[in-house]
Amino acid sequence: MTAEEQSLWEQLPLVVPVYRGCYWENVDGLAWSLVPGLASSFPLSAEFRQEGSPLLVSGDVERESCIVKLNGRRVDIISCEVMAGQPVQIPPRGH
Repeated sequence: MTAEEQSLWEQLPLVVPVYRGCYWENVDGLAWSLVPGLASSFPLSAEFRQEGSPLLVSGDVERESCIVKLNGRRVDIISCEVMAGQPVQIPPRGH
């Protein structure tokens, strides 16, 4: 992590709530968001749109088991050790 990413990581709580917008095929991915609205926008975007129902997964990850990655102004949490809950379907835009 960069110095800025390390500083952000140190400010996280010991258990970090995270969110992932995805499809069943990639529900176990490594990239998570701190913001549910941002996470739910990913599977609805033209870049990531797939066949099937877009999902939002919430979970928790221990700070020691993740890294912070800055992507422009967006903060991503990268971890393979998220304790995820049950995915919920994201409603179509405008509903």
